Amino acid sequence: MKKWLISLALLLIIIGFRGHVYRLLVSYEVRTERDWRREGDAMMTKLADSLHRQSTGLDEYVQNVQELTAHRLNFTAKNGGSTAAAIWQSRHGNCIGYAKLTTALLNQHLSEYEGAFAYQAVAKLHFFGFDLHRLFDSPFFKDHDVVVIKAKGGEVLRVIDPSLYDYTLIESVRLKH
Repeated sequence: MKKWLISLALLLIIIGFRGHVYRLLVSYEVRTERDWRREGDAMMTKLADSLHRQSTGLDEYVQNVQELTAHRLNFTAKNGGSTAAAIWQSRHGNCIGYAKLTTALLNQHLSEYEGAFAYQAVAKLHFFGFDLHRLFDSPFFKDHDVVVIKAKGGEVLRVIDPSLYDYTLIESVRLKH
């Protein structure tokens, strides 16, 4: 009975601190940026406007965008489209699609928060410094897309992994230094 209680307590601690544990174990190395341009899609603008009105600051706006993306998309091996609007309509995306939709929604209003901006980045995941992508031969696992949010001066404010958030609710990840 005592072992069971200790195991349960450890499990609850890990679940409660999953973001901290994940950031301790896993880091992301940004390799390059994906090309991004603002889409003139009215639906994306309307969605972002609604999220912006519900937000009291940068952190809440980012949180609202992540929640909407996670609620809307289902992860798939294939991307749901080449634009954020197409991905939204298809309701499916891989890590590229999740990051593209998140970036498009964020950049509608992110500049209103002290000139911040987001970009979609291609990254490698490292577990205690080991490149996890070296374990797989499939092109699907060669890299992973994330969203980097920077201040006007270039300081990284936050790095988010929208597809990870969908499954774990981990709100931010750590860059490898």
